[in-house]
Amino acid sequence: MAFHTGARFEADRRGLTAELNQFPDPDSALLDAVTCVDMLTSPDGDPVTAEARLADIFSRYSPGTPVSDAVNASPLNSWPASTDAATGSGHGPPVIHLEPGGIAATNPARALMST
Repeated sequence: MAFHTGARFEADRRGLTAELNQFPDPDSALLDAVTCVDMLTSPDGDPVTAEARLADIFSRYSPGTPVSDAVNASPLNSWPASTDAATGSGHGPPVIHLEPGGIAATNPARALMST
């Protein structure tokens, strides 16, 4: 998928920014939904916390690899904290609403993801 979670940061680390730029940017609500689901789902499809998902990523990709470097350079590394701060509850992921005509995602980390 061209625009998986943190794709712009990983493309930069791999020297593939020009190639990624050949694809049109996805709808921001859809991108928010993909990011939310990716960050709250394990590679096996089980629900996980964002903290557990990041720990899993770092356990599979050692420092200095494009994926590890991309996560460290991107706002994904602070995603759980920004989510907690935005909800004020100490936990609680972004919310995805399936609405007639599309998807609406409330993602406190959205501003971070657009950098």
